[in-house]
Amino acid sequence: MAIEHIKLDGKVIPLSEGEIIKCKPIERKLLLQRRKYKGRNIYDGLNLPKEAGDYAMTEIREGDWFYKHTYYHQDGRLIGEYYNINTPIEFYPNKIRYIDMEMDVVKWPDGRVEIIEEKLLNRQLELGYLSHELANGTKKIAKELKEKLLN
Repeated sequence: MAIEHIKLDGKVIPLSEGEIIKCKPIERKLLLQRRKYKGRNIYDGLNLPKEAGDYAMTEIREGDWFYKHTYYHQDGRLIGEYYNINTPIEFYPNKIRYIDMEMDVVKWPDGRVEIIEEKLLNRQLELGYLSHELANGTKKIAKELKEKLLN
Protein backbone atom coordinates (compact mmCIF):
# COMPACT_ATOMS: atom_id res chain seq x y z
CA MET A 1 0.00 0.00 0.00
CA ALA A 2 1.44 3.34 -1.00
CA ILE A 3 1.45 6.31 1.39
CA GLU A 4 1.17 9.78 -0.15
CA HIS A 5 2.54 12.32 2.35
CA ILE A 6 1.62 15.80 1.11
CA LYS A 7 3.33 18.89 2.54
CA LEU A 8 1.42 22.10 3.19
CA ASP A 9 3.09 23.74 0.19
CA GLY A 10 1.68 20.98 -2.06
CA LYS A 11 4.87 18.92 -2.45
CA VAL A 12 4.04 15.20 -2.59
CA ILE A 13 6.45 12.87 -0.78
CA PRO A 14 5.81 9.17 -1.43
CA LEU A 15 6.69 7.23 1.74
CA SER A 16 7.91 3.66 1.55
CA GLU A 17 5.12 1.23 0.80
CA GLY A 18 3.74 -1.09 3.43
CA GLU A 19 2.40 -4.60 3.36
CA ILE A 20 -1.12 -4.83 4.76
CA ILE A 21 -0.87 -7.09 7.81
CA LYS A 22 -4.36 -6.46 9.17
CA CYS A 23 -7.44 -4.87 7.66
CA LYS A 24 -10.49 -3.98 9.72
CA PRO A 25 -12.99 -2.59 7.19
CA ILE A 26 -15.75 -1.87 9.71
CA GLU A 27 -13.34 0.19 11.85
CA ARG A 28 -11.66 1.63 8.70
CA LYS A 29 -8.25 0.60 10.09
CA LEU A 30 -5.12 -0.82 8.53
CA LEU A 31 -1.94 -2.20 10.05
CA LEU A 32 0.98 -1.98 7.64
CA GLN A 33 4.45 -3.45 7.96
CA ARG A 34 7.11 -1.37 6.31
CA ARG A 35 10.59 -2.87 5.88
CA LYS A 36 12.13 -0.56 3.28
CA TYR A 37 12.61 3.08 4.08
CA LYS A 38 13.09 6.00 1.74
CA GLY A 39 14.96 9.14 2.68
CA ARG A 40 17.37 9.74 5.52
CA ASN A 41 19.20 7.16 7.62
CA ILE A 42 17.86 8.64 10.87
CA TYR A 43 14.40 8.13 12.39
CA ASP A 44 12.54 11.45 12.26
CA GLY A 45 12.11 13.02 15.67
CA LEU A 46 13.79 10.17 17.50
CA ASN A 47 17.19 11.08 16.02
CA LEU A 48 18.27 7.45 16.15
CA PRO A 49 20.04 5.66 13.28
CA LYS A 50 18.19 3.25 11.01
CA GLU A 51 19.85 -0.17 10.92
CA ALA A 52 19.63 -3.06 8.48
CA GLY A 53 16.62 -5.22 9.30
CA ASP A 54 14.69 -2.50 11.16
CA TYR A 55 11.00 -2.30 10.37
CA ALA A 56 7.95 -0.19 11.15
CA MET A 57 4.41 -1.15 12.04
CA THR A 58 2.10 1.63 10.89
CA GLU A 59 -1.37 1.86 12.44
CA ILE A 60 -3.67 4.05 10.41
CA ARG A 61 -7.40 4.75 10.41
CA GLU A 62 -9.35 6.57 7.74
CA GLY A 63 -10.57 9.96 8.93
CA ASP A 64 -8.13 10.29 11.85
CA TRP A 65 -6.02 13.43 12.35
CA PHE A 66 -2.89 11.40 13.17
CA TYR A 67 -1.40 7.96 12.74
CA LYS A 68 1.32 5.94 14.47
CA HIS A 69 4.58 4.39 13.30
CA THR A 70 6.16 1.98 15.80
CA TYR A 71 9.78 1.26 14.89
CA TYR A 72 11.55 -2.00 15.80
CA HIS A 73 14.99 -3.54 15.40
CA GLN A 74 15.21 -6.82 13.50
CA ASP A 75 15.17 -8.75 16.81
CA GLY A 76 11.91 -7.08 17.90
CA ARG A 77 13.39 -4.51 20.31
CA LEU A 78 11.42 -1.27 20.33
CA ILE A 79 13.18 1.75 18.82
CA GLY A 80 10.37 4.23 19.42
CA GLU A 81 7.03 5.59 18.30
CA TYR A 82 6.30 8.44 15.90
CA TYR A 83 2.86 10.02 15.62
CA ASN A 84 2.31 12.04 12.46
CA ILE A 85 -0.32 14.76 12.77
CA ASN A 86 -2.15 15.43 9.52
CA THR A 87 -5.45 16.29 7.91
CA PRO A 88 -8.03 13.49 8.04
CA ILE A 89 -6.57 10.40 6.42
CA GLU A 90 -8.07 9.28 3.11
CA PHE A 91 -8.04 5.69 1.84
CA TYR A 92 -8.01 4.93 -1.86
CA PRO A 93 -7.85 1.50 -3.54
CA ASN A 94 -4.06 1.65 -3.96
CA LYS A 95 -2.88 4.35 -1.56
CA ILE A 96 -3.35 6.32 1.62
CA ARG A 97 -3.08 10.10 1.52
CA TYR A 98 -3.20 13.09 3.83
CA ILE A 99 -1.66 16.53 4.23
CA ASP A 100 1.11 16.65 6.81
CA MET A 101 0.61 19.36 9.45
CA GLU A 102 4.39 19.51 10.19
CA MET A 103 3.98 18.98 13.94
CA ASP A 104 4.48 15.49 15.37
CA VAL A 105 4.77 13.59 18.65
CA VAL A 106 7.47 11.04 19.47
CA LYS A 107 7.80 8.51 22.28
CA TRP A 108 11.02 6.76 23.26
CA PRO A 109 11.18 3.30 24.85
CA ASP A 110 12.04 4.88 28.23
CA GLY A 111 8.63 6.64 28.23
CA ARG A 112 9.77 10.15 27.31
CA VAL A 113 7.28 11.94 25.06
CA GLU A 114 7.94 15.11 23.08
CA ILE A 115 6.05 17.33 20.67
CA ILE A 116 8.35 18.18 17.78
CA GLU A 117 8.49 20.57 14.84
CA GLU A 118 6.18 23.26 16.22
CA LYS A 119 8.51 25.83 14.63
CA LEU A 120 7.85 24.25 11.22
CA LEU A 121 4.10 24.54 11.76
CA ASN A 122 4.45 28.19 12.82
CA ARG A 123 6.59 28.91 9.74
CA GLN A 124 3.91 27.43 7.45
CA LEU A 125 1.35 29.61 9.21
CA GLU A 126 3.49 32.71 8.55
CA LEU A 127 3.76 31.72 4.88
CA GLY A 128 -0.02 31.50 4.64
CA TYR A 129 -0.26 27.76 3.95
CA LEU A 130 -2.79 27.24 6.74
CA SER A 131 -5.20 29.21 8.90
CA HIS A 132 -4.76 30.11 12.58
CA GLU A 133 -7.72 27.85 13.33
CA LEU A 134 -6.07 24.85 11.68
CA ALA A 135 -2.70 25.59 13.32
CA ASN A 136 -4.33 25.87 16.75
CA GLY A 137 -6.27 22.65 16.15
CA THR A 138 -3.03 20.88 15.25
CA LYS A 139 -1.37 22.12 18.45
CA LYS A 140 -4.36 20.94 20.48
CA ILE A 141 -4.19 17.46 18.92
CA ALA A 142 -0.46 17.26 19.69
CA LYS A 143 -0.96 18.30 23.33
CA GLU A 144 -3.83 15.86 23.85
CA LEU A 145 -1.83 13.05 22.27
CA LYS A 146 1.20 13.81 24.45
CA GLU A 147 -0.94 13.77 27.62
CA LYS A 148 -2.51 10.47 26.58
CA LEU A 149 0.91 8.89 25.94
CA LEU A 150 2.25 10.06 29.29
CA ASN A 151 -0.65 8.48 31.22
